[in-house]
Amino acid sequence: MNDKNAAPVQIMLSDLPKEFHLMKFLVGSKSERIKKEEQLSYDAGQIVGKMRDALKKQYVDDEGDVNLNKLCVRLVFCFYAEDAEVFKRRQFRDYLKDIPVNKWHRELKDLFRVLNTSPDERNPYDDAKLNDFPYVNGGLFGGNDIIIPNFTEEIADIILNSACEFD
Repeated sequence: MNDKNAAPVQIMLSDLPKEFHLMKFLVGSKSERIKKEEQLSYDAGQIVGKMRDALKKQYVDDEGDVNLNKLCVRLVFCFYAEDAEVFKRRQFRDYLKDIPVNKWHRELKDLFRVLNTSPDERNPYDDAKLNDFPYVNGGLFGGNDIIIPNFTEEIADIILNSACEFD
């Protein structure tokens, strides 16, 4: 019984090892919210892992993992930016969905360049859908030295139908 008027239980510090069960509320079972967040994190990690594995197959051996890791971090930011409303809702997905997969390599390079450029410094002749993306400062999209491989239908499916749809 949980009586609001009951006197609080007092435990002497020296008795704590014997009465530890009274402190379980501090370290007790995980709340449902935490369990759900853990499951969501796991599910998101599975999608990103699947995407990374598929992208890795597209890289030539001498390019190393640095480019793959940079690309994955940038893509994950774009997925998150849609959910966090840094980008407009579905902006990244809608930008890519009508582009043929064999052109994603070039389009992502352009997108990353635009994301790293303040609106007043952007090329006014770039596609309006591209220039509609916000400026993302902080260096994540800095440097145009990233090597982006060719994309496949499998990778496009993972990005458009798994990663972009994951909320």
